[in-house]
Amino acid sequence: DWSSWTDCSQPCGGGSRYRKRIKSLLLRNTDDKHNKNDYEIEHELCNLHSCKGYWSCWSEWSDCSQTEPCAKPRGVQRRFRTCINEFSSSTGKPTQAHNTNLCYGGFENSMQTVPCELKISETECLQERLNQVRRRERSVEVKLSNTQKLLHSSEWAIWSECINVEQLSYAIRVRTRSCENCEWIEFQRCDTRKHVAPEEVLGEKYQSYKETILHENSAEQYDMLHAIIVTLVSFTTGFAIVIIPFITCTIRDRKNAQRKLKCQQSTSLPTSIWRKITKERLLNKTQSNLLP
Repeated sequence: DWSSWTDCSQPCGGGSRYRKRIKSLLLRNTDDKHNKNDYEIEHELCNLHSCKGYWSCWSEWSDCSQTEPCAKPRGVQRRFRTCINEFSSSTGKPTQAHNTNLCYGGFENSMQTVPCELKISETECLQERLNQVRRRERSVEVKLSNTQKLLHSSEWAIWSECINVEQLSYAIRVRTRSCENCEWIEFQRCDTRKHVAPEEVLGEKYQSYKETILHENSAEQYDMLHAIIVTLVSFTTGFAIVIIPFITCTIRDRKNAQRKLKCQQSTSLPTSIWRKITKERLLNKTQSNLLP
C-alpha cells in the first residue's frame, strides 16, 4: 500500500509532495533490508492557490555577531522581512501577517544570513596574523639569546688522528673543548666527514660522562676530557694499562693544572691533549714490546 502524502513543500503559490510504497518481491532485492531502489515514489503538486500575503522589503543588515576583527569563527549578519497580508478585514488595507505561511516560502524566506566582513579587509586580517607570528618569532629569539648567555666554552681542540673503535665499522676522529651547558665532545667519520653521535661511540657511558663534567669545575673538566680520549686510544690498542699512568699523573698534577688553567689560552688545549695522547701511546708500544 502507498504511504501517506508528505507535507506540501510550500504553504501557497504551488509546492510539491510525495508518497512511496515498497515494490513487490519480484521487483526488489531479496535482502531483508530495504534500500531506496526497493520503493516506488509518486510526486504531485500541491497548494496551488495564490498566497494571501506578500513579502515586505528587506530590513537593514544587523550588526556583526563578532565584535573583534579577524575573530575565529567569523561572525554573521542577518536581515529580515515580514509577511504582509493582502487585505485587513477591518480597514481593507494591507497589514502585517502574524503567520509567515501566508507568504510564499514561509518562515525560511523571512530571513537571510551572510558572513560578516567586520569592517576590515581580508588583507588587514592576514597582516594582523602575520604580525602576531612575527611577534612570537621575536619572543623566541629573545629566549634563545638569553639562553646563549649561559653557554661558556673554550675553542674546539684540533681533530685527532683517525682511530678505530671496536664497535664501529669505520674510523673516526675526535675533538673536545672545555664547556659548561653545551656539547663538550665531537666525533667525525674519517671517510665521509659526517658527524657521529657521541652516544654511538661512547654508548651508555656518554650520559654519565656528561653529568660528571657538568658537576666538576673547569680544571676537572679538562682532566676528564683527557681521560675519555686516552680511554678511546686504549680501546684501539687493546691495552687498558694505558689509562693507569695517566690517572696517576692527573691526580698528582691537578693542583698545578688549576693554577695554570687561569693563565692558559683556549688554544693551548689541543696541543696539551695530543701531547699526552702521543706520550701514552709511545709508552704503550714500549711496554707491549717488553711483554713476553
